[in-house]
Amino acid sequence: MKLTAIDYYERAGTRSREGDNKGALANINRAIRSDPRMAIAYFARGDIKRSGGDAKGAIADFTMGIKLDPKFAPAYVG
Repeated sequence: MKLTAIDYYERAGTRSREGDNKGALANINRAIRSDPRMAIAYFARGDIKRSGGDAKGAIADFTMGIKLDPKFAPAYVG
């Protein structure tokens, strides 16, 4: 069974809730590779990076999420 971008996104959320940021990041990267236009995935990756101390990387991902979907309000908050 081939996993979709949504599947990887959901796995990333599970890993993140379990405190596994490395696993969450790996899965969200797969989601983005699978669907590079998935704005919410960039927001999620930015959130993971921010929680890991990578503010610069987080801002870059939030910015990409905004470029892909300017109406996606959480990316502005991030």
